[in-house]
Amino acid sequence: MVLLIGLLGYIIYRIGLYRKHSIYRIVPRVQVEELARKLASENDQAHPILVDVRSHGYYDPNAARIKGSIRVEPNNLAEEIKNLPKDKDIYVYCT
Repeated sequence: MVLLIGLLGYIIYRIGLYRKHSIYRIVPRVQVEELARKLASENDQAHPILVDVRSHGYYDPNAARIKGSIRVEPNNLAEEIKNLPKDKDIYVYCT
């Protein structure tokens, strides 16, 4: 009986995780040409904010970064996004 209750609890837990993270299954993407056009724009409103969210294991401090991008620790992303301007497009990259 204890094993059955434990198994049922685990299944409910996994279903909850699946539903919580299902919003991340479809990630909007932007074409390189469109992003380059927005970065080259003279219009300050059209200029997006680029956020680098590579974890320490994948982040090489000597690696080239996109000019104007900001570095955010992935674990702090939800909190940091709250501090970014709401009137600009925000693009997150991790490669």
